[in-house]
Amino acid sequence: MAKKTTRDYITILQENYFKGEYHPQTKFINELNLLHSTRILGIGGEQALNDANSKVEVGISDFNGTLTPTDAKGLMRAMTIRYGTSSKDVSPALVKYSEIETDFPAWLLNSEIIIKTGSVEALRTRVNDLVLGSKPDKVASEWAKEFEKTVKISGGQDLQIYLSTPKGAEQDKGTAESPKFDYVAVNLYGIKFGDRKAN
Repeated sequence: MAKKTTRDYITILQENYFKGEYHPQTKFINELNLLHSTRILGIGGEQALNDANSKVEVGISDFNGTLTPTDAKGLMRAMTIRYGTSSKDVSPALVKYSEIETDFPAWLLNSEIIIKTGSVEALRTRVNDLVLGSKPDKVASEWAKEFEKTVKISGGQDLQIYLSTPKGAEQDKGTAESPKFDYVAVNLYGIKFGDRKAN
């Protein structure tokens, strides 16, 4: 599958998803990048990463509960997942994350990320397909895993990110003297559009 260009996505935006609504003379295009990071409290089965308690905080989440930002209107095209640990229960914004396969625990590599819009599954992909074998020399939006299909997104839309982990899997939580806390950060990439300001 050849990687789509920005021009390809603009065509999809204009002719498929927002026909009659997007026009380059009246709308501008910008990158879409939605982040949500959280501590993983337990594993085994499907769990929501963003929920009603999610708050918009720099370095933590762009979601207000399960709602996308009001200006997130366009297409999602790709995703990354990163993993990090800490010896203390800290804010997800203070954790150093990695996208390298060898830094991930087996239970996470064998898990799936699921995107649901309005409780309908829009996308499901294996975590193992999102990670890299070595440190990238490009920005994340360039090496992010491209979706086989694009996903329409509208501002203020209900969008939930789930992590489905293997049943029976166990986390390494360290010891009382040296505890270990697991964190994941998911980024969704795409393009969004808005109204051009009149001169």
